Amino acid sequence: MKIRITAGPLAGLLILGLGIPASAAVVPFTAAKEFLPSTIPVNGTTTLNIVLNNENGTTDITGIGFSDTLPAGLTIVSPTVPGTFPGCFNTGTLTITTGSIVVAGTKVVASGACIIFVELKATTAGTITNTTSAFTTDQMSLPAATAQLNVDLSPTLTKTFGELAIPVGGSTSLTFALTNPNANPLTGLNPWVWKWQLPTGLRAAAAAGPFLPRRPAAARSR
Repeated sequence: MKIRITAGPLAGLLILGLGIPASAAVVPFTAAKEFLPSTIPVNGTTTLNIVLNNENGTTDITGIGFSDTLPAGLTIVSPTVPGTFPGCFNTGTLTITTGSIVVAGTKVVASGACIIFVELKATTAGTITNTTSAFTTDQMSLPAATAQLNVDLSPTLTKTFGELAIPVGGSTSLTFALTNPNANPLTGLNPWVWKWQLPTGLRAAAAAGPFLPRRPAAARSR
């Protein structure tokens, strides 16, 4: 007996003499996850999406189970019902708490898909890695899915006078420094606008020069 796989990652492979039905040769079911957006500030929010996709046109994927326990620094603030794709959670259970997602005994019908999406709040700066358990089904099993979220501290703005004491009618420089405390570049800051009202007795004598980029101390020491 010869079986040629026509779909999935093994497409084109010819199987000889195994004595298995063509329906069992391949079950194109995938599971993936992502954060949107993948970079947010501390105390900002993002959406975690877990996508279950059954590309098989004739076979339902049944008995789907997995769990996702959030790492420290991430909290679910707005659980949402699964997406409205065909065959999404016809059976089984979906349990969402502030710190975990658990799916048991569910199915995705043939040619169907399902997205679980929850809103998360990040309270800790840094790169947060979130990994599910393995995905189990009645037909097959899939390895754990992983996604990373970058959580950035806000930039800091400082100002410094060139001279601490000057005579009446004298002048001094005033320098503003915008510093990125994170290891990765900050985006969305161009243009970055702030306003500072000069106190009584001070006025601008000349236009300021251009901004000069500064790297964090840790980066400058490399």
